[in-house]
Amino acid sequence: MCGQALGGDDYLAIAETFHTVLIEGVPLLSEAKHDLTRRFIVLIDQLYERRCRVRCPSLNPKPQSHATFKPTWNIQASQG
Repeated sequence: MCGQALGGDDYLAIAETFHTVLIEGVPLLSEAKHDLTRRFIVLIDQLYERRCRVRCPSLNPKPQSHATFKPTWNIQASQG
């Protein structure tokens, strides 16, 4: 669904029509899939705002090892 050119109004219609939404086939989201990721976030926002229940089974149930996680940001602790 998020792979199509849908927007907030489309997701709002879904949120107002159904009290529970099952979302399947969600790929791992990344910066490389910017449009898909953005649309998925808008969908989840609309469902949340309308208090819809969301069921979304994971395609990757095994968490990534912390050793392989490489953040793209740099957070510096303040010294005081």
